Amino acid sequence: MATTGDNFIDKTNPNPYAQAIFLSQKIINNGFSAMWDAAQREDDEDNPLKYFSYAVRGGDSLEFKVGRPTVSLQVTTEDPMLYFQLRMTEGEVLLYLTDDPDDDSKINWDINNWIFAFSVKIARKEVTKDSEEYKEFKERAGLPNSNFTLAALFIDASSTTRWEPDLSEFGDKNDAFRNLTPEARATFDSFIQRWLNVMKEKGQNILGYSAERQEDDELNEYAPTFPPTSIDYYCYPWKGSDGSQAPKDNIEFNALSYLMMCNFDSPPAGGAIEYTGPWVDDGDREGTFVMNCDLFWPWMRGLMRKVVIDMVPYPDTPMCYWDDSIDPDHPFRSRIEYHAGDDAAQDSQYQFSPQWWKPNTWMLSGPPRHSEIKVANPNNSRDTMKLQEDTQNTTASLGFRPGGHVVDLSGSTTFVFRADHSTPKFSTWTEMTFGITWSMSIAMASVEDGGLQFKIVDGSDKVDVSQSSAGNMSWSPPPQQIAETFKDRVQGGMESALSGVGNYLLYGLADQQRLFLPGKGSYLMKNPIFNSRGDFADPPKQKKRHLRSL
Repeated sequence: MATTGDNFIDKTNPNPYAQAIFLSQKIINNGFSAMWDAAQREDDEDNPLKYFSYAVRGGDSLEFKVGRPTVSLQVTTEDPMLYFQLRMTEGEVLLYLTDDPDDDSKINWDINNWIFAFSVKIARKEVTKDSEEYKEFKERAGLPNSNFTLAALFIDASSTTRWEPDLSEFGDKNDAFRNLTPEARATFDSFIQRWLNVMKEKGQNILGYSAERQEDDELNEYAPTFPPTSIDYYCYPWKGSDGSQAPKDNIEFNALSYLMMCNFDSPPAGGAIEYTGPWVDDGDREGTFVMNCDLFWPWMRGLMRKVVIDMVPYPDTPMCYWDDSIDPDHPFRSRIEYHAGDDAAQDSQYQFSPQWWKPNTWMLSGPPRHSEIKVANPNNSRDTMKLQEDTQNTTASLGFRPGGHVVDLSGSTTFVFRADHSTPKFSTWTEMTFGITWSMSIAMASVEDGGLQFKIVDGSDKVDVSQSSAGNMSWSPPPQQIAETFKDRVQGGMESALSGVGNYLLYGLADQQRLFLPGKGSYLMKNPIFNSRGDFADPPKQKKRHLRSL
């Protein structure tokens, strides 16, 4: 199979998960930075991202101005997954060195650009539908009428914090802090725990929200098309663009991954995903949403199957009757009759299947359809006209190109009309064959607030009809004129077919995927592309796409 040279396209694989979001350490920290910036503009001096002060009755105290917080993802170990780096730009700390009430030994230090790094656990919670938090998410997501459960991933303030000296910095107090007595360290840790609790109370410990479906959820037309039914999280390593580098902690291009199952499938034990390629990179690709091809393509094939069925010329019973009052030389009044759309299609018919000889392509074939009528001269039963119509050789092809954003759909059908006039003295006949081919390209594009929609690429929808005829009977209208009518009918069938699936293409994925980041930032889709498997994922750069509405 040909490759693109981009391992993001050629190598990545989200299996066994249905959907995943990979957020680089860089984009997460940008979110916390935005949240910190917003806090500085507020008048609330109690905002834990602006200022913190706490004292206990025994006299220990900690007060400091808060700098930009960051996280450090850990990919060489599973526990902890991340360290939180709390920056203290200026302030003061007073700690007694022992628990002995008679021992007055203490430290009283000025704080000047300290960094206190400590391990935290990631946890998830269900946000109840009657809460303000849930209502706020729905408004931000643009889904005010949706009915789904909300899952939030957050820094667990109840987890035990563990100091990480290699990521910490205490200025001229580095050595002294590392040599604090256990009692003083325990008091300091309790102050940090208090700060985390305040962060939690303010809702500022959230790493992200995502919609999630529960067994008892009654989904309506506005709900996300493929809402997750379980969400795991995992730190995915950066191994270089070619995957040859050893994983390292605290690299901006390590990623926190949200790993989602759908349809209540069981997630794998351990909640991890194997390394297959770079889901994020050291360039413009700071985050990636991916939908597994096993989830996306059955949906897309179902819609495209309907388009194909709606474009098949279906042979109705031809019109034929005896009337010699208008033209005695041509008393059999006859006409071809058909319409666009195979009304008799069964669920087992017109099914796309993959082609081993043609990668990234599915093909289908349709059943033959036949109609006929035979009419006799009421004055001579051996003078007959028989008309037959056949739809044959219906095929369609659906495919994509790795690295592209377009779904290509094309098809063809042969329609044969035959007329046989038979009398005891002579017989005449004509057979007209019409070869119908059509094609269209449907492009993925992002909507302004982050979801997906599919639109027809301008100028890509085409219908062509060829014709040939044989026999010794003249027919009016001639085959050339009939071919033009066929083209108009099939073109109308295409427009009707696209109208029928239009809302699904426009809105079916319009809410995929809304994940919200720290600081009320949003992870929104740009212009997804297909990888070599047919999973679709975000591209590194925006492209202008010329599309038209369905």
